Amino acid sequence: MKTKILLRAALLSAMLISGTMVFSQDTTAQRILGFIDSNLGKRIESGMCGQIVLKAYGKKLYAHTYKESKCKVRVPKPGDMIEFTNTTFCKNNDGKPYTLSSHIGIVYHVYENGDITYADNWGEGRTVTISNMNYKKIEKGTITFYRADYALINK
Repeated sequence: MKTKILLRAALLSAMLISGTMVFSQDTTAQRILGFIDSNLGKRIESGMCGQIVLKAYGKKLYAHTYKESKCKVRVPKPGDMIEFTNTTFCKNNDGKPYTLSSHIGIVYHVYENGDITYADNWGEGRTVTISNMNYKKIEKGTITFYRADYALINK
């Protein structure tokens, strides 16, 4: 686990220095990303996609962020929720169309060209995984990003 965190820190530093990544310094976003790091490859609760978001955000912040329209944002940052609705896109940049009818995850990295990595409960065993996509190049459907109102939990 320590190796994963150190590797992620080195990767983030390199990307920040090169200017290829937009990154949120918010401590709550860091906590959310830390939750993902410590749970990569593990099954969260039932393995349903919403479980990773609920556990990473906490019940109060998750409920508030998801229901408040003011929390919707156009440009994602690490730690934001990502919701797919009947969305077809090229997953992992392999050129093959991929469709998600209804799915939710957490933005992990954001690159200036629109490429992102996101964490979700997915795949064999429904464990926490990291996937790639370009949110600016969806073929159909919608992707919605939600940014937590961090002031809510700091009161």
